[in-house]
Amino acid sequence: MRTPIILTFVFIIFIISSCAMVGSAVASATTGTDVNFGLTKAKNMMFYTPEKFPPHDKEAWKQYSNLTCDELRPLLFEKKRIYEDKKFKIQFNAKDENIIEYWIASREVSDVVTAALQNGNCIVGRLGVFEKDE
Repeated sequence: MRTPIILTFVFIIFIISSCAMVGSAVASATTGTDVNFGLTKAKNMMFYTPEKFPPHDKEAWKQYSNLTCDELRPLLFEKKRIYEDKKFKIQFNAKDENIIEYWIASREVSDVVTAALQNGNCIVGRLGVFEKDE
């Protein structure tokens, strides 16, 4: 006779805790607070285990150094789009290989931006690469 009562009590606790988890997720979404475990894991992995990432060539930006501002602009848009896709992917699936792809995509964006900054005629802003007005 006690077994059904105990099982009922356990299931009620389980259901209430499940509702609480869903409720906290909805509350954080409506209030604008972001609990993003995928990006947190990526940042922690980059910080605490940098040896998992392939070495980055610090001179990689030089492959873009001969490009004009008009050629760098679509390249930067493409690299940023890939980076945002990888960022979106790790938000929901923070596997190590996805985090490494995200890191590589961020380095590629950084390489294009560095090449644009090294070009004396270009300005890099939030909206892309533009030529300086003289």
